[in-house]
Amino acid sequence: MSLGRAFNAIFNDPDWVSKLIIIVILAFASIVLMPMLLAGLIPLAMILGYMLGIINNVRNGKKIVLPRWDNYGDLLARGSGVLVAILVYNLPVMLLGCCFWFLPSLAGSDSFVQGGVLLTLLCCSLPFILIHSVLSWTFLAAGMNRYAKGDTTSVFFQVGLLWDDVAADWSISLQWMLMALMINIITAVLIAIPCIGWVTAPAILYPVHAHLIGQYGRRLPK
Repeated sequence: MSLGRAFNAIFNDPDWVSKLIIIVILAFASIVLMPMLLAGLIPLAMILGYMLGIINNVRNGKKIVLPRWDNYGDLLARGSGVLVAILVYNLPVMLLGCCFWFLPSLAGSDSFVQGGVLLTLLCCSLPFILIHSVLSWTFLAAGMNRYAKGDTTSVFFQVGLLWDDVAADWSISLQWMLMALMINIITAVLIAIPCIGWVTAPAILYPVHAHLIGQYGRRLPK
């Protein structure tokens, strides 16, 4: 697996500018429309559907990994399956977030007691959040590889099957985790740069992640 290859493959496409611009537009549309929850999820689902195309192209060894932007309805339909999986995978963390907001208020108006409750919750839940995040995102990567090949959305919830994929070679799985973390750190740095960074971050985040997931899929059991 190579992070450099994931970056370089994007710019090997002669039409990379126009293809990445569409990703940026959809990413910003998702943010702007997010207050209208369902409307904001539509462009995000399209991006996820596009990522599936990149994953397939990488797995199949194609030189041009960025697919053409066409058949938006199919991208939306396929990407919606990934979006559902992401939401379900993150339900435990979202429920914990609700506890962080709700439980301290039960401690009364004493800010010291509220702070103590919040700190206790954080200390108790942090190990779970870390383990859950590592497993859920690795399972998601394995599931996206199978889903991109044509499996149904149910593949994301076949825990035994995904565990076999992930545990088949932990060195590869750990390598993917580290590279995915590096991409997220790079993206976070870019987001901190006004204007230029805001445009560059989504253009890099989604296709590079998809390329890495495709590389990961080539090393998973067939």
